[in-house]
Amino acid sequence: MIKDREYMFASSFLKASDGAGTPAERLARFSEAADPAALRSAVREVYRLASKGGDTADVYHAALCEAVDNIKSAVPDFSVFCPLLYKYDCTNIKTALKCVLRGESSEGLLLFCGTVSPEKIVAGAESSSFEGLPPHMNKAAGEALAQYRKTGEVRCIDLILDSACFADMREDADRGGVELICKTVTLRADGVNLMTSQRLASQKLPAEVAASLMKRAFVPGGDIPLSAFLAADGGCADADTVAAKVPAGSASASAVRLAAKQKSFSEAEKVIDEAVLSLANGYRFKPFGPEVAVRYLLIREAEMTNCRIIEAGMKGGRADEMRGRLRRAYV
Repeated sequence: MIKDREYMFASSFLKASDGAGTPAERLARFSEAADPAALRSAVREVYRLASKGGDTADVYHAALCEAVDNIKSAVPDFSVFCPLLYKYDCTNIKTALKCVLRGESSEGLLLFCGTVSPEKIVAGAESSSFEGLPPHMNKAAGEALAQYRKTGEVRCIDLILDSACFADMREDADRGGVELICKTVTLRADGVNLMTSQRLASQKLPAEVAASLMKRAFVPGGDIPLSAFLAADGGCADADTVAAKVPAGSASASAVRLAAKQKSFSEAEKVIDEAVLSLANGYRFKPFGPEVAVRYLLIREAEMTNCRIIEAGMKGGRADEMRGRLRRAYV
């Protein structure tokens, strides 16, 4: 059982290592940037990144990597936090596999904030040997490669690995025993499944095709069973039907019901993201414990998501529209 007192140093260190100003002040500064160059400069200054990330959007990645490195250097057992980072490993595995299959280099395409080094993942993809990856993704990487060679379907790589990623997240979150991490995994899994079912429903596919894809794309780890996403007469259930089947007392209940009412996928995704941040903010005034590190990471991820949204609005001439997509639940 994790003891909060084991995290006294880590909690103090991470609070001291946070960016300059409060989260609200940082968001205001990022939102007021005149152009992408000014925004990137603000990120470097706020997180004291010096020249990391250069004058490109890589500065957002550098800020996230710095947060992960700080956690890794401070906490007594980094494995407890790995479930929150498996999504980056999963992205890297998929990218590396696709690059190998196409005979292309993955240089510059991989993320450095996962639990397995990009070099090790690339070597695994090139040799078809995936030792060292989390167990479900280890097995799934080989299965995805074999399935692609059999069918030529690139999508199978994403479907197989996404499911394995959430299986690893669920098992290791439960093993670590940090309630906030467990609830975060639950919310994200249920959110992904809700988004998948609604996207499939919007495509007006034949019922049997939509149902088949939903079964393949469903990820484990949430509270909502696969059956809730399938319509009784075939195809995918509508959002209201899914929301009505969320188990009582689930960490996902209110978020999924609210997400189901949104008019766009981006608005629904924002609801799920902010629900996770709201969970973390419940520990805002906790002096020490593993939750301090979780909240530190979740806020940094949200801040970098917001920076990317702000920059996209600047480049697309839709700054006002994009501001409505900013995640604010941590402020």
